[in-house]
Amino acid sequence: MFFEDDVVVAGSVAADRVLAALLHGFELAKDTGMVYLGLCPIDGAKDVTEWGGFSFSRGGGRCAHAFALNRKLAATLWAFLETPQAYPPSWYTAFRTREIMDGWPIFMDTRLNSYTLHHPAVIVSTQGSGQLPRGIFYQDRSLFPSAIDS
Repeated sequence: MFFEDDVVVAGSVAADRVLAALLHGFELAKDTGMVYLGLCPIDGAKDVTEWGGFSFSRGGGRCAHAFALNRKLAATLWAFLETPQAYPPSWYTAFRTREIMDGWPIFMDTRLNSYTLHHPAVIVSTQGSGQLPRGIFYQDRSLFPSAIDS
């Protein structure tokens, strides 16, 4: 599992419930191996189901507040991240012309989002949290101020 350093759990979700939701998410993500537990808002979440007080959907998004990979994907994701598919088309063009090498970074969340365009991840959210489809964890700018808008 991967967590950004400025996230908090939505509401009062107990650790054992997070683990149960993660394990159920991996059951649903057998084909892609990726489960988001927190990300920035996305459009078009698909295949929404309910289980154990959580909502599960398919998709991707920006930010990478919290996510998990199964062993198979963890072993192969880096190879994907080095391919042209890991870049949004306009960024890949810039990268190929070396513009991106001169101070325009490609962030991990953007590359993960590109992966989910090809292989939709499972997104786990708390039901009725007002965070849907953001996840169980979210970036709390009141506790962790940032210069980044989101």
